[in-house]
Amino acid sequence: MDDTEFIGNGDGTGKTDAKGKYYVISLESKSMKKDGGSGTVGKYKVYEYGEYELAY
Repeated sequence: MDDTEFIGNGDGTGKTDAKGKYYVISLESKSMKKDGGSGTVGKYKVYEYGEYELAY
């Protein structure tokens, strides 16, 4: 996990869809950034009840 950053997106208020309230986070790799890439591994919807899924 030392190579991973979790970055919140938006203003922190969350959004709501049919499954409930969720927040979007980006999962980024520090080593990929260091090697010149964007570092983005994926963007995920994380629901308040613990479920998560790819956002895009």
